[in-house]
Amino acid sequence: MARIVKHEKKLPVAIEEKDAKFPIYLCACGLSSSFPYCDGSHDRAKDEAENAIYIYDKDKRIKL
Repeated sequence: MARIVKHEKKLPVAIEEKDAKFPIYLCACGLSSSFPYCDGSHDRAKDEAENAIYIYDKDKRIKL
């Protein structure tokens, strides 16, 4: 089933544990193929215009 989800952030959220060697990054853009973890897919969203609507698939982005 397809659904429209509004994501307002373009960068991941870092979760830093007290004894961890490195932070865990959680996806905030909604494009990660390993959701909820960030896989760097947010690079595709970095130049999005504010208040614009985009549709993403695995190969391209369409601005509505």
